[in-house]
Amino acid sequence: DALLQRVADALRTSLPDGILGSHICGDRFALFFTEATMAQAENFIARLRDKIAALDFDHEGKRLEPSITFGLAVDAAW
Repeated sequence: DALLQRVADALRTSLPDGILGSHICGDRFALFFTEATMAQAENFIARLRDKIAALDFDHEGKRLEPSITFGLAVDAAW
């Protein structure tokens, strides 16, 4: 739970205008890029992935290396 909270905090503090974030359930989050191209979204996700991987987190004396995966979809109506 503590690691999930750290990831959520990293997401929350990284979101610029034009990107909406939402917690879906458990360890699942959704990001909505309302004003970004696919390339901009990919660049943002790459930076966010690095930020998550750099989180310093120990659990019961063991260092955990958090990671995050993403899927991207485009709404053709936009």
